[in-house]
Amino acid sequence: MLGVSVCLVVADGRIDLGRAGDAELVTHLQSPNLWWRRTAQRLLVERGHRDAKPLLEALFAKSGLGLARLHALWTLDGLGVLDEETLRERSRDVAIYARTTPEQKLRLVRALRANGEVVAMTGDGVNDAPALKAA
Repeated sequence: MLGVSVCLVVADGRIDLGRAGDAELVTHLQSPNLWWRRTAQRLLVERGHRDAKPLLEALFAKSGLGLARLHALWTLDGLGVLDEETLRERSRDVAIYARTTPEQKLRLVRALRANGEVVAMTGDGVNDAPALKAA
């Protein structure tokens, strides 16, 4: 199913991704259109279907598109199914992280250091102190 674009149109001609299944939404994470990627990701996370994890991991493993891989990773995190081992393995593909929570920063620092990486980060508040110290 990866690589296939699905567009759902209701009777009056409007696009309705709300009716799409998990597999179709994961496919839309590969779209060159930002709206499709963000909407698909939001719907997957809002639905909380953790059983989409294998589809997201397959997308991450097989897609040659960096944005698709990044959205798959974000969606795994949003669903709460991004375990430390997966994060450690997947963090090798990304050089810069932005707009992360203090908890995500600490997880990323630990994952990158476990990979033997040199880590630098910035923070603007007391909540970032644990990640800053770990880096």
